[in-house]
Amino acid sequence: MSITDYQKHLTDPDPAIRRKALLTLSRSEHPDKLFILSHVAFNDPDPDIRSIVRKIVDKLDRHRSLEGGTRLSGESGDFMGENPETKIEILKAMFQGRIEASKNIIKQLIMDESDVTVLSTALHTLGPIADSDDLLLIAQFLLHDDARVRANAVESLGNMDHASADEFVRPLIADPDTRVKVNSLIFLFQGNEKEVREHLSVMVAEHSVNALEGAVHAMTRLNFPKDDPLLTEAVSKLDRLRTDDPLQDTLRQL
Repeated sequence: MSITDYQKHLTDPDPAIRRKALLTLSRSEHPDKLFILSHVAFNDPDPDIRSIVRKIVDKLDRHRSLEGGTRLSGESGDFMGENPETKIEILKAMFQGRIEASKNIIKQLIMDESDVTVLSTALHTLGPIADSDDLLLIAQFLLHDDARVRANAVESLGNMDHASADEFVRPLIADPDTRVKVNSLIFLFQGNEKEVREHLSVMVAEHSVNALEGAVHAMTRLNFPKDDPLLTEAVSKLDRLRTDDPLQDTLRQL
């Protein structure tokens, strides 16, 4: 069963279908089954399913530890016990390649972390090494209350097969946060250039420094030609707004 099939069956409103998918997953050799099952164990709407899955996870976790792996229910070395500031520094070092990035530890941190700054940094760090098997883990954070977490979750999906992740990211082009919206448009640009350009046109039409900056950033990231009419219009309007309100521009740079 593919990752998309699991996503479909594990979110089905029929508990019987979810149970069958969970049974199939628990018996499979899917590399991320522990992470997927752990998510279900805490989020399934049926308390009986949550209870059963927690027992399955604990059993699989104990078996994993006997084989020499890191237990998911415990701490992944000293890293998991560090304060938020230290966690962020370690994650930054992983991202910059100064220390080896451990995908399993990063994913475990993403599952367990309550500090939104650490969580958003962990999602950002996972991005370059994420693949399609990480889709379900990352996609749940597209609905997070914190805009920074949502934005970094979209970014982390950048290495995914777009056909699989498209349905998760698409609703976020209407997100009230500009960075989330911009990251979503950048993600969806491949194969949807006309649609993305239409959304960028709406942003450029707004009398807002924030929206214009977001549109310029998106078009720059997407390698729009410098003489592209939409890009030149956005840059021109942005310059005029900043000239009209220099205090706003000064505040944004503090």
